[in-house]
Amino acid sequence: MSTVTTPIEIVEYDGAVAAAHAAFAQRNWPNKRRRREDRFNRWKFRGPEQGAVPGLLLARRGDEIVGQTGALPAEVRIGGERLPCQWICDIMVDSALRGRGVGAALLEAAKARGIITLGSNASPSADASMRRNGFQLLSGPEIAVLPLDPAHVLGWKTPAALRGAIPIAAAALRPVARWRARRLYHANGSTHGVRVGTWNDAAPHVEAEQSRQPEPHIVHDAAFLRWRCGGLPGFVEPLTSLTRPDGSYAIVGPGAPLYYVYDWHAADRGAFLALFAAALRLALAARAATLQAYANLPIERAWLQEAGFIFLRRHTEILCHPPERFLPAHPRMRYSIFDSDGNL
Repeated sequence: MSTVTTPIEIVEYDGAVAAAHAAFAQRNWPNKRRRREDRFNRWKFRGPEQGAVPGLLLARRGDEIVGQTGALPAEVRIGGERLPCQWICDIMVDSALRGRGVGAALLEAAKARGIITLGSNASPSADASMRRNGFQLLSGPEIAVLPLDPAHVLGWKTPAALRGAIPIAAAALRPVARWRARRLYHANGSTHGVRVGTWNDAAPHVEAEQSRQPEPHIVHDAAFLRWRCGGLPGFVEPLTSLTRPDGSYAIVGPGAPLYYVYDWHAADRGAFLALFAAALRLALAARAATLQAYANLPIERAWLQEAGFIFLRRHTEILCHPPERFLPAHPRMRYSIFDSDGNL
């Protein structure tokens, strides 16, 4: 490692630092190969095939990369105005340099761009750092899960000493989980009105629904959907769209052991049941352990609860800067699982 006195410089990811960044990623995410792959980083942070990637900021000390933060580019619509924004994600600093202001320097560099900066469901340390740097909280949707294999959900909170009992408890709960979701299982016959396709099929429905949204939201235009739903060969599978003639839609895909309903809108209860019965069928085919969706509206919560979904205690939390772009007029933000870097 370089000497402690070597100054830190904040730079954008590019080919010249790709090898040093790969070494940094190997140290900090040894089990996540994609984090050190140039092609994946350029795709995830929506950068060009060559040259600098503004969406990935690095802390460089001498010849080494010692920290990073994602600043994933997007656009947000607030009160009818469409504005550039960036999502803070993948904040990491080498353990030997934590607590020395490297993370704060990365956040300051992102904020210095003068555009709206957002974060979602930050880790406790990232949340504390962002709040110290002037970020404030917006309310987001509720997180709902449907256990398909109860062992997965039981494993989230079960103490290590009791995990040997999970298979027994899961076996006892499987009939209960199936009974709770009986409306979706029984609705399988009504999914004939649902078309399974690609993001192109959902794009007109998404545009129409977003045009009616009063709350701030990330713009899901063709460029966004092509990037986020098209996938990246070798790394990310394309997402699937479920659409109905009434304008209802869902965009879904696997992220083992979960199956995600990344974004959805249902015209009524019948459309909800048809969409989610189709999503359940795809999740079961993918051998997923849990189906996950978000509820942005009270009616969405009611439908999900009726279908057997369980709601997590913690809602989605969104941090924003500068806060005056949202508050006090817009204390809530409509948020979909893939708006930032969900499951990437």
